[in-house]
Amino acid sequence: MKRLEIKRFTSRMLGANTYVVYDNEQGIIIDPCTKVHIVKEFCDKNNIKIDKILLTHCHIDHILYVNEYVQQFSAKSAIHIDGNKYMMDKELNGSRLFGMNKTFKSADILLNDGDFVSIGEFSAKILATPGHSPGSIAIFADNFLVSGDTLFNMSIGRSDLPGGNQIDLGRSLVKLMALPDDTIIYPGHGTFSTIKFERENNPYL
Repeated sequence: MKRLEIKRFTSRMLGANTYVVYDNEQGIIIDPCTKVHIVKEFCDKNNIKIDKILLTHCHIDHILYVNEYVQQFSAKSAIHIDGNKYMMDKELNGSRLFGMNKTFKSADILLNDGDFVSIGEFSAKILATPGHSPGSIAIFADNFLVSGDTLFNMSIGRSDLPGGNQIDLGRSLVKLMALPDDTIIYPGHGTFSTIKFERENNPYL
């Protein structure tokens, strides 16, 4: 049975994960927080054409190199509509905390809950998962979920940063727990897990 393929890269900035999700020679990149030349080398080696750079949320450790990725891959950036203004504000995107004071232009594509993004012959569904930050999303495709900073292996996202909301986070986690048991979770930090394992073992759920 044909499956989407996924490659993880981990950045030095807070250990955030960048993912390349691809079907043969067509792919997307999720969270451009790894230096662009590392991911570009992988994509060139495997003849993967990238047309979209998806952002699971607006925090600096996940969007750090979005401008460089858009330029290098001639791709379009995409974020949930509720997170777009946060990306453009150095206070709200968290960059000022690291002394960078970085702002980013409005994303090329503004996503909404239930939207679909094509990856070759596959489609990825956008799931709005607010709580960690406004406009947080998870991307559900094939048999896996890229969960951003909403759900981790044996942990969940924090809700005490600008725009965070514990009640919203709880609702988002309930939404993710309704996915099939065998769904593989690829989080914004750390290593993979499954919905079944987290439902049965995560102490925060």
